[in-house]
Amino acid sequence: MYRFLRQPRWIAITALVPILILVFLMLSQWQWHRYQARHSLNAEVAANAHQQPVPVGELATPGASLNSANLWRVVSATGKYDEAAQVLVRLKTINDDTGFWVATPLVTTNGTILMVNRGWVPATGDASVAPIAPPPPAGPVEVTGVLQQSESGPASEASDIPRGEVTGLDVNRAATQLRAPVYSGYINLTSSEPAQADGLTLIPLPQQDDGPHLSYTMQWIAFSVMAIVGWFILVRREAKWQKRERDDGDDDADDPQAAEPDARSQDSEPLDAPR
Repeated sequence: MYRFLRQPRWIAITALVPILILVFLMLSQWQWHRYQARHSLNAEVAANAHQQPVPVGELATPGASLNSANLWRVVSATGKYDEAAQVLVRLKTINDDTGFWVATPLVTTNGTILMVNRGWVPATGDASVAPIAPPPPAGPVEVTGVLQQSESGPASEASDIPRGEVTGLDVNRAATQLRAPVYSGYINLTSSEPAQADGLTLIPLPQQDDGPHLSYTMQWIAFSVMAIVGWFILVRREAKWQKRERDDGDDDADDPQAAEPDARSQDSEPLDAPR
């Protein structure tokens, strides 16, 4: 019936449709996985970050990986900051502004060190110059913060990075450099007693929304359906156009004046034809 589908142009169009559908479905699956990850993170944060604080030693131990079930739990610790071992963690953003985390080791009362992300400072000027961070409180301090998984960083920083800056808050590397036991994970500071100096922006919790990923998932599925529907519409339009062309050709064949030349014009000779 649809013989035109054998034409090279239509073969190419027909072959392109399943490819587009496959790509659209893969993109929808990718967005679905992103939605699920974001939704799970929100549920985890909501469940853990609003519980009562517990001593850090109940959830974290030196020399071991932090249990993922304890991420976003609020913990407390008491000790003294080691400002001399403070580091600035590069390329950290808040509200699309680039800056540094200010990570200061807290030597707790039992001698174990807790890495405390005291907050964020904006990058100012040239990247080769480290910003000045407000100092931590002197003397004994009690801190509360949200547990985070240790970041991975290189064994040694590049030579062009200023002294005191790192590219990841790696507690294992801190343990090696400090030559002391360090709790697994680190905390994003939420409160301090006594309070620390102004000039640091505390790290906020992730936004509690699922983002646009679910709607993007549905959009890509809709695009795959549109590809199928669009192909059928094109085929039907082409079939109707070709049928109309055939009908017009049949009408010309049924018209004697269009189908046959004038017999008189064929039989008669011109008046001035030679005899």
